Amino acid sequence: MAPPPRDPIELAWVAAEVHRRLFGDAAPLRVGRFELRGRLGHGAMGTVWAAVDPELDREVAIKVLFGDDRDAARLRREAQAMARLRHPNVVAVYEVGTWREVPFVAMERVDGPTLRGWMSETRTVQEVLAVFEGAGRGLAAAHAAGLVHGDFKPDNVLVDAAGAARVADFGLARAGGESAPPATAGPTVATGPAATATQATALGGTPAYMAPELWRGEPATARSDQFAFAVALHEALWGRRPFDAATPAALDAALRAPPSRPARGPGAARGAVPARVRRAIARALLPSPAGRHADLPAFLAALAPPSRRWAWLGAGVGAAALAGVAVIALAPRPAPVELCGGADVALGEAWSAERATRVRAAIAAADRPFAADAATRVTAILDEHAARWRAMHRQACRATRVHRSQPEADLALRLGCLAERRRELDALSARLAAAGGELVEQAVRAASGLPPIERCADLASLRARAPIPVEPAVAAALDGLRDQLAAARAAYLAGRYDEARAGARAVATDPAAAAHAPLAAEAGTLAGVAGYRAGDHGAAEAELEAALTAAIAAGDDLVAGEAATALAHGVGYVAGRLADGQRWARVAEAQVQRAGDDLALRAALANTQGNLADAAGDYHAAAAAFARAAQAWRALPGDHRVDLGGALQNQGNALRFLGRHVDALALLEEAERTWRGVLGAEHPLLAMVAGNLAVALRAAGRHDEALAWSERALAIDRANFPPDHPNVGMSLGAIGVGLLAAERPAEALARFEEALALFTARLGGEHPLVAATTTNVGMALTALGRLDEARAALDGSLALKLALRGDRHPSLTSTLRAQGELALRAGQPREAVARFERAVAIDLAAHGDDTPTVAAALVGAGRAHLALGDAGRAVTALERAELLLQRPGAAPAELAEARALLTTARAAAAPAR
Repeated sequence: MAPPPRDPIELAWVAAEVHRRLFGDAAPLRVGRFELRGRLGHGAMGTVWAAVDPELDREVAIKVLFGDDRDAARLRREAQAMARLRHPNVVAVYEVGTWREVPFVAMERVDGPTLRGWMSETRTVQEVLAVFEGAGRGLAAAHAAGLVHGDFKPDNVLVDAAGAARVADFGLARAGGESAPPATAGPTVATGPAATATQATALGGTPAYMAPELWRGEPATARSDQFAFAVALHEALWGRRPFDAATPAALDAALRAPPSRPARGPGAARGAVPARVRRAIARALLPSPAGRHADLPAFLAALAPPSRRWAWLGAGVGAAALAGVAVIALAPRPAPVELCGGADVALGEAWSAERATRVRAAIAAADRPFAADAATRVTAILDEHAARWRAMHRQACRATRVHRSQPEADLALRLGCLAERRRELDALSARLAAAGGELVEQAVRAASGLPPIERCADLASLRARAPIPVEPAVAAALDGLRDQLAAARAAYLAGRYDEARAGARAVATDPAAAAHAPLAAEAGTLAGVAGYRAGDHGAAEAELEAALTAAIAAGDDLVAGEAATALAHGVGYVAGRLADGQRWARVAEAQVQRAGDDLALRAALANTQGNLADAAGDYHAAAAAFARAAQAWRALPGDHRVDLGGALQNQGNALRFLGRHVDALALLEEAERTWRGVLGAEHPLLAMVAGNLAVALRAAGRHDEALAWSERALAIDRANFPPDHPNVGMSLGAIGVGLLAAERPAEALARFEEALALFTARLGGEHPLVAATTTNVGMALTALGRLDEARAALDGSLALKLALRGDRHPSLTSTLRAQGELALRAGQPREAVARFERAVAIDLAAHGDDTPTVAAALVGAGRAHLALGDAGRAVTALERAELLLQRPGAAPAELAEARALLTTARAAAAPAR
């Protein structure tokens, strides 16, 4: 037997390794722009390499296929097919290229086993069904994009670290059922023993999973993929495939044999397989494609418990991110399906090719460095939103008109909900097309902020709402008011809060809305939320309370949850009444649960809970809440990377305040990658996360990197904002902190004073940013030896913080530590001890005694005790600091300093010999 072909990349890799070992470090081997890290897998058909994309700072997998030009074409076909999909259950393709005449594909790296490897461990029936549901979503997304996989099997599905199935290897995929050219002339295939696996593969596919029509040489379709999916699911549930047939004739005989209860094999899943699952799989394995399920979503719905079927239909294929892809028919459909082919017409101009072109052009024309990126991303997000709308429209129609499993009344509810989502899309896209350049900074967030399409599958929620009046005149009036409310919502998403508030108030106070509580509640909630944004806190609170009451009366748990969450945020965080905000958060929690734990609402509430905890100085609770928000944003269909990046950044900052610098840095780096991927490198939010990265890097002792990130933040801010904008001031202050850490106090002082002048002129003298920057000024003056000036600055900063935040807020500790350092510098160690110990007490009260953030003040107290000659107390303080700094996430440099001082203190405390 001939040895398998050698991978040319492997030869280059071995040569590079030899060079590295002989001559020391060498430049990494690159395939295109990707830096190779090592081989992940090797087989007879090709290899897969681990690599890093240095431009986007992400891990990728590089796939190389051996063979001739036909195999190269197969690789390109795989890349083109997968690149058309963006779906959480499909492995993403980033790039296809050629390296030294060797074709390669760069794709998302998924850390986890294949589905076959996952199946090798004993699983429960429910675990199997859950993982296959994810794989089915990915495969259904391909079908909705007009693609057929052609070789679905457990080896071509990966299971990631979170347990989610990710469909891969679309090498046999083709559009609309177009078959790969057979290796033999003509479609005839032998039916005897000569019909081997080699012949089957020549036609496309893996023999054990191929539908009978593929053995006959017919084109692959979505229903042949359905057959393969059913074979794989049968194998996972019962531990064996439904039949062992090595030839087409044997397969045909097995398929036509009388049905029998599946026999269990040694790898069968634990538990009983429900009868509905057996029936659904049996239908998918019928010999005739026409007899199988109408499509994969119908198959998945048949597998699901009755209570979940329509919820799945709302979140399955509708969640596919199919930006810019026209959905085409993959196989002949029964005539009734044509009854549900009007989704494009129903969506109309709300999102058409002409509207998309106008939106893209309007945003790209803005004179901002990130305008082109924003234009591309906005149109992609709205493309996806429209695709999910069309899919939901078809699903709702088919449930009633085709499957006869949904009553007409429920169809009317779902179509009414979809009409609302269409209004909102129409209003926002029209606004972006008319004034996209003015809205460029908010455009991506606005596009991703449209209410989820998937809510239109929640029949329990839709049924609970008060019915729409049937009187024609009233119904017409309400229809017009809903158009006005959609326009007000679009204004809010675009950041035009006064306009949004006025529009929502006009709807809420209209007599027709007053007679229909759900509409009044929805409009009142929007008016209140916009009111807080506009700064009218008192009126906003009253409007939200009235909206909450109306929503509860109308049975609209979703709007009630939105109103309660908005009250928690507005009252507790914006207006600063923490206790009241926390009470409203508990009300919101109950409403979220009543609303079926809607993901978008859950994410908003978790973010509010994090903000409230952060304002209270409870960084443990804040980090946990922001983690919940990030989890919800990840799970929500659509592109929510703007909100996800915010949650990651907030979580990272909370961990930083807890002294967990390593963990904080990892989250902030992920936030930066997330925002850069969706907003481009020049958006103002990138300056914010760059500044926070700088703080985390300084805490980790990486000062040069920190200073570089601070300079990057300032460059972004100056490109986007006027010279006196507060964001510019914050970046100036961050650079000052970096310079101070690098022992360049004169340069640091200049930056701090520039920032302080900006904040005072723009925000007034009594603002937290003024207080924080004044502390920094005092620290720089101390380092320069200008102690009297430093003392005046630090005393003023502490007085302002006390007035703004009270005497227990954690923000006091940075000023107290600076005062302690000043006292040591001035030869006043007793005063230094008092300042450091007061900082320790505040930190302990705020964070508990198990967090590294207390260590900074403890180290200062240890130094002050040493200066007083009290080595015993110095040892006590420094031992506590060392213990805290040994916890996960603490900065190594801080631990090293604490240990060095502890060694000195112990030596001083030891009895003389």
